[in-house]
Amino acid sequence: MGLMSKMAALFRRGQKSPLDVPAYLDGKPYSYQDPTDPAMMLRISWVYACVRIIAQSVKRTPLRVYQGKTDNEMESGPLPQILKRPNQFMSGKQLLEGTATWLELHGNAFWYLSEIDGRGQPKEIWLLDSRHVQVVPDVKEFITGYVYDVNGKLIPLERREVIHFKTFNPFNPFYGLGTLQAMAGLLELEDLRNTYDKTFFENGAIIKGVLKTPNTLSDAAFKRITRDWRRTYGGAKNANKIAIMEEGLEFQPITLSQADMEFLSMAKFNRDRILAAFGVPPAKLGIMENANYSNSEEQDRTFWSETMAPKLADIEERLNNELAPRYGNLTIAFDPVVQEDESQRVQEVVDLANTGILTVDELRERLGYAPLKQDQQQQDQQQNNQQANEEAAKAAKGIRDTFQRSRTAYLARVVKEFEPDLVKFFEEQENRVLEKLIMTGKTGKQYNFIPDELWDSYTEDEKLLAILSVLHITVARAAYEKAGAFFDTDLRFDLENPANAELIKTLGQKITRINETTREAIVKEVLEGMRRGYSINQIAYGYPDENYKGIAGVFEQARGYRARTIARSESADAYNAANLKAYIDLGQEKVEVLDGVDWDEDCRRANGQIWTIQKAQANLKAHPNCVRAFAPYIDLEKMYRKEGPEWANRLKKKLL
Repeated sequence: MGLMSKMAALFRRGQKSPLDVPAYLDGKPYSYQDPTDPAMMLRISWVYACVRIIAQSVKRTPLRVYQGKTDNEMESGPLPQILKRPNQFMSGKQLLEGTATWLELHGNAFWYLSEIDGRGQPKEIWLLDSRHVQVVPDVKEFITGYVYDVNGKLIPLERREVIHFKTFNPFNPFYGLGTLQAMAGLLELEDLRNTYDKTFFENGAIIKGVLKTPNTLSDAAFKRITRDWRRTYGGAKNANKIAIMEEGLEFQPITLSQADMEFLSMAKFNRDRILAAFGVPPAKLGIMENANYSNSEEQDRTFWSETMAPKLADIEERLNNELAPRYGNLTIAFDPVVQEDESQRVQEVVDLANTGILTVDELRERLGYAPLKQDQQQQDQQQNNQQANEEAAKAAKGIRDTFQRSRTAYLARVVKEFEPDLVKFFEEQENRVLEKLIMTGKTGKQYNFIPDELWDSYTEDEKLLAILSVLHITVARAAYEKAGAFFDTDLRFDLENPANAELIKTLGQKITRINETTREAIVKEVLEGMRRGYSINQIAYGYPDENYKGIAGVFEQARGYRARTIARSESADAYNAANLKAYIDLGQEKVEVLDGVDWDEDCRRANGQIWTIQKAQANLKAHPNCVRAFAPYIDLEKMYRKEGPEWANRLKKKLL
């Protein structure tokens, strides 16, 4: 007797079945007790990064509708149409992205099928907030429906109105188990570690020590010393300042304990555990610590075969069980994401050839080649194909060269426009530093300042950001919109888009390194001048007789090659970052590296390679003067053979 027959017999005898629903749940909404908060992805960046890469990978995988079990794709009709545009506010790709996101965060994703007609076909599909959906168990039917909670108002939904995607959950037959729930303890630990880190750095990283005095302090003196010390030396911005002690006060340092150091080093360990739980290799998130081109490619294959293929299969199966049958004999399928290993297939054919079992034509057929023919017609065809391939290769190279020349010419104009602004910035920065130096001065042999007091990091960062943010936005907008030419698409770089705003913010974070280089050079020069006992004027303007350049010498260098190098480096980074952002938005995953071959071995080796976009984002350039560019990895030769010379000429004009 089969399982279902045994269950039916139990029902007939009034006994409970192994999958029976407890009486107290029958017909009542059953809430899911989520041990984690899905908003955890907003507090732990690695959770967000993993969920995002998985959801976007689902989004980028084409979903098609076929007639029955054939390869006959249906591009029109009710089912393909609703999968492309499920409702007026959401695209099909966004629906899939949201579904994958909820499955990772919650283990459950719910599609609401709106306005179902007599055939069971919905007019629209909506993605529900999984946190607010409750299953309604049923003694006979297992699940009789669902309830959706909208601001406390419970909306009943029929079972046929909901498609419930869920992962396997051994502890609850009604709800899935998301990746987030499976590592609740780890996430709680990482959340605590983040809180610890935040407090750690807000307090200037660690409590450096205590102030001791043999005297008894009055309340007023205690409050004054505490207030002045916190204002002058407290917080991350005031770290490493030189302290000047009042008479009688002694600073006693406190070192970081071994336990504290181990706690701080936990970040990388927790990151790796989070990535492992999601099945996301480090290279997919741009973590290139131990990665090279070869193992980055292997990590990418592993991600698609071990992580994404099963997830896509689960979604595909649910759609074929609950949505496709409403439209007749149709099948819904994602494009294959795991390609056959070509080298392995060739080796199998070679092994067969050595046995002598198959003829040459049979072996060629296994590799997808036509049988050998020695007639003149085939020879002519081969010659024509060779000429066509050579012409297509030449056209593709012309397109890539046009793209790179256009980029180089544009960046040269940007450098010419913004270099004077940076020169002026360094001139004004020099004046600010010299003004502080001269105002503090020197009394006898005693200097009335310490080098760090000549520099205001907040002011200098704000003024440099004002210049470079304009450069970044200008270049990013041009590069982002230019990238659309490859796909005959008009793109607009809108700063209202949070992702675009985040790109500009990330580019702007490098200004601290630029200013820190200047500050370190100034401090080094001033300390040397003080060691030699120079006058304020000599520290300011140098002492050539003793080969001492002074502060003026630091800024002479800054106004020269540094201003030009900064303009060139920042504009190149902005251009490449915006190009890559556009390719991602257009659904691309890989790029072709177009690099200079006259600089160094790294550039020569990178030129012509195919990289994942994540790897490209981690390697925008090899050195400050790098001319590296990234073109989308598309088959330009195939497109040329299909579209012809006019298409190539139009594309090159758009790229100029």
